[in-house]
Order: sequence, then structure tokens, then C-alpha cells
Amino acid sequence: MQRLQTHGSRANWHPQPNLLVTDGGFRQDGTFVTWPAHDTTRLTEAFRRAMLRPFVRLALLDEDQAAGMMTWPHSGFHVHTAVWVSEEDRAFATRLARYTVRAIRSRWNG
Repeated sequence: MQRLQTHGSRANWHPQPNLLVTDGGFRQDGTFVTWPAHDTTRLTEAFRRAMLRPFVRLALLDEDQAAGMMTWPHSGFHVHTAVWVSEEDRAFATRLARYTVRAIRSRWNG
């Protein structure tokens, strides 16, 4: 589940995708297997590359600009994995899911 928040606390342009991601998967026999802990540094770099690629493809950035942004120590790209939902906390999971789809729902209704 994902949504794109497009503003910061000062109503400035600040695109921010919010995702709910499972921490595992089901085997064919139905048992759930938890994946290893996420390496946020590697996820952040993968996210940065994935976000810059379409900008180059759409000619919003050239290859040199994108390569330069890959060297920035504080690029503005960040993966935050500190919020975990325990399997027993359905109330929190529901609130988090509602928060995640809030912007999508308002876009469909507006």
C-alpha cells in the first residue's frame, strides 16, 4: 500500500511516498517466513537510483546531473524503517493503513 504526500509541514513541495511493506512472505504450504532485517542504507541507495532513473529518461535531468546527485552525502532521499507493527496490534495497523491511503482517497474524491 502506498501514498504520495506532496507537501511538508510548511506547505512546501516535498514529495514523499509512504509505503506499508510486509516483513516476510508465505511459502506454498501457507507458513509465513520473516525476511531478514532491512539494511536502510542499501534501501536508500536503491530508492535514490530508482527515483533518478525516470528523471533522466524524461529528460528532466541529464546523466551527469543524476550521477552528481548520487555523490551527495545528504541527497534528500531517505528510507525510514523505524515503524514496525506487531501482528497482534491490529488497531495500530488499521490506523497506519488509513493514514497511508488518506491522500489517495482524497484525490479520488476531489
